[in-house]
Amino acid sequence: MSQGILCIGAAHVDRKAAAKTDIQLRTSIPVSSHHTLGGVARNVAENLARLHCPVALVSRLGADPQGDWVHTHSTELGMDISGLTRSTTCSTASYTALLDGSGEMVLGLADMDIYDEFTPEVLADVPAPLFDRPLWFLDTNLPEATLRALLQKRSAAHCVLLDPVSVPKSHKLLGLLDGIDFLFPNRDEAEVLSGIPISGENDLLRAAERICQRGVKNVILTLGAAGVYVTGEQLTGHFPALPTTVRDVTGAGDSLIAGFLYAYSRSQSVEVAIRSGIAAATITIQSAETVHPDLTPAKLDALI
Repeated sequence: MSQGILCIGAAHVDRKAAAKTDIQLRTSIPVSSHHTLGGVARNVAENLARLHCPVALVSRLGADPQGDWVHTHSTELGMDISGLTRSTTCSTASYTALLDGSGEMVLGLADMDIYDEFTPEVLADVPAPLFDRPLWFLDTNLPEATLRALLQKRSAAHCVLLDPVSVPKSHKLLGLLDGIDFLFPNRDEAEVLSGIPISGENDLLRAAERICQRGVKNVILTLGAAGVYVTGEQLTGHFPALPTTVRDVTGAGDSLIAGFLYAYSRSQSVEVAIRSGIAAATITIQSAETVHPDLTPAKLDALI
């Protein structure tokens, strides 16, 4: 039986443009484009809902059709959305990604002003029972003051997982690392949080250990096609990625976290949870969608 999970952070619209030719700057290039729902916390929550985990989403939406889309879709998936608040001044956030012919992101454009409104005062309007869920996932689209308020709000009964999201947003965490149970940085974010340039495997170990010395209990360093490097209280080692055909890498990190939570919320070991996360990411990058629409527990378990 899965424990209840609370996801707090971004929920918005993703716009993806896949280049049909080599990408050249300062000129127009032909692309194929489509819109889908995104946002780190929302993506993690949708993956969890598709894996039949009890999940609640807390975020900030605009009073616009895009916000209605997030609200309706989340309801249809069975999420608890009592923690979704609405802005009267800002539109729902959006993220625009330019992808090359291999599905790798070349450029990302983030319109995220609405999340600056998600202050500790707005957080106080979120129904208190949501915070009784034992597993919390946070992303750094939240203001630093709100992240601090959440980390102060947790108790010994809570397990906190956190995604730094990007290099600029990683700086919000430099004074907030103490006591985070699981941190999921990529290589560039780990450099910011450790202060150690990473050029090889030995540097991965040094950077992860330095982040642990700053208070994080477990560092799960995501390396894309090179897999995952882990160090912390329960496990140290490298886990390779699974071979697959890549269609679109967008959302891979979010699904990895969701796959990890899927197993960990069922009291599986950290090692099993990491393998579950890698499997979920493998399934996701086979799809053009940020969250694979056919993700199921059976499909995930079979790949594991």
